[in-house]
Amino acid sequence: MDLRQIEYIIQIADECCITKAAEKMFISQSGMNQQLLKMETELGTPLFHRCKNPLRLTEAGKVYVDYGRQILHF
Repeated sequence: MDLRQIEYIIQIADECCITKAAEKMFISQSGMNQQLLKMETELGTPLFHRCKNPLRLTEAGKVYVDYGRQILHF
């Protein structure tokens, strides 16, 4: 896990959309999705509910984003 990954997850949470988050972070949609999947694999839990748009944080995702904002002082 690095600071850039934390920024990506927070951006996805703010935008509720991987594509919009990727555009704001100037990376491809597939690159953003890969980073999200990598983080979820590292943590062993999903961070977002993917059943419908917009994306919604899981309980673990809420905790991750809250602590991520504290780390980055967002």
